[in-house]
Amino acid sequence: MYQKKKKGIGNKKKIEILILVFVALWGIMLLVNYYRYTFNQPPILCLKSVRKYSDGDITEYTCIGYVYRDYARMAISQTTFDPFWVKRIEIEDKNGLPVPITDYKEPEEKNNTHEDKWYGLLYFFSERYQQLGTYKCINSDSDCFQAIAGHDNYNLEYNDPLTRSYESHKMEYPFDLYAFINDSTDNSGVNNKIYLFDIKNREYLAQYSDIKESYYDKSAKLGRGDNNRYIVKNMEDSPKWGVIEINEGGNVETVLPFEYDSISYFKDSDLYALCKDDIWFIYDLGKKAIVADNISEPIYDVFENYNETVYYKTGVKRTVGDQIYYSYKLYHLNGSLYLGLDNITEIVNYDNYFMFVNKDDSKLHFMNYARVEPMEPIQLYFTDLNYDEYTQPSFRIKSVTSRQLTLRIAKCKELTCGTQDEYIDTKNWLN
Repeated sequence: MYQKKKKGIGNKKKIEILILVFVALWGIMLLVNYYRYTFNQPPILCLKSVRKYSDGDITEYTCIGYVYRDYARMAISQTTFDPFWVKRIEIEDKNGLPVPITDYKEPEEKNNTHEDKWYGLLYFFSERYQQLGTYKCINSDSDCFQAIAGHDNYNLEYNDPLTRSYESHKMEYPFDLYAFINDSTDNSGVNNKIYLFDIKNREYLAQYSDIKESYYDKSAKLGRGDNNRYIVKNMEDSPKWGVIEINEGGNVETVLPFEYDSISYFKDSDLYALCKDDIWFIYDLGKKAIVADNISEPIYDVFENYNETVYYKTGVKRTVGDQIYYSYKLYHLNGSLYLGLDNITEIVNYDNYFMFVNKDDSKLHFMNYARVEPMEPIQLYFTDLNYDEYTQPSFRIKSVTSRQLTLRIAKCKELTCGTQDEYIDTKNWLN
């Protein structure tokens, strides 16, 4: 009997299967490579090429339908995962710095409310609200902003709940001619690009990865430098802090080398606390001299009292059971211990006296600089000064003058508890 011969798969069907297999494999590789991109890892099974520039290079991985680019330049530092038709970001550079965008028009609608950002541009105004200039972002469409004061790994300014501030402090404009601008490629803070920008001549003078205020001017609501000296972090792979000085002509000089893990300036004493390899010392930048060194504990404050005697305050983080707190001590500038009880959880100093919280007796003590207690300590209901939107600190400083200190004492941690005010006459506490 005649048996029909089975037909094989036709050529058209084979092509369709091959296309489906190719698309499936391509889709899998796309997902794998995108997953690698989210972890800052280059793609696999792609063609690699490197383009050299005077300020670094760009590494490209060309894949089927998409391109992974790793920008490792001073002018731009980021990674992108783009469709093949997206062009490479090309930024001109001058002496290792990008060239700002200058061919743009300001919006017709005037920025009469003196906003920092207006129609995607940054606006610079003097403290008397005179417009100094504008700026167009180069690393993003409109995500740049005027630089705000950062902090270092020790984060000393935010450890003390009585002095902690959650507000962002915008940096001042040196001589009303220059500005610090954060024109980063992302807002994570990891790849910060802080440019020192010449407002008038529209050019970059320097580039840093972070900036700290020397002190905060509450009246102007600005972070300020120390006489046009600014604490900044360099752009190295392991960036360090240093201090630069800017003069009116735009010259930038490094006055403290970029080799420190922490730098803080204390306006009251005009001294700096520096940390290098977990060792702290106190530095007089004006005299270019170390005035105290080989200190093993982080320095939280360096201050003068009424007769210009200098003290410094150190703090150590302690964990006892489920409690975490900082234990503080006071020292003379020569390193001799001035106040060194084991569980002092807060010290607040003024010209002619200081007060401190003793965790052991739960009292707020007062002492002048002759080490005399001018009044009996105040018994606190609890000693924790940390608080959030649902709780309150053990006390707050309502006001302080040369004659009177006003405190608000909380009766318990919860906001629903009452408080009591203490009015303390301090005018005769000098001796």
